[in-house]
Amino acid sequence: MDIGGLGDKAKKAAGENRDKIEKTAGDAIDKANLGEKGDKAKDALKSGLDKLSDK
Repeated sequence: MDIGGLGDKAKKAAGENRDKIEKTAGDAIDKANLGEKGDKAKDALKSGLDKLSDK
């Protein structure tokens, strides 16, 4: 199994679909009505996507 290749695929998918990922996950977090924890979850999501897309 080529771990490096899988990482590259994940980076590409996250970059190409970032807006959709953020919207879908953000909507799910909002629906769960987590308040401050929800905001932290959204920040963590954005941070993770930034790391995947090298931003």
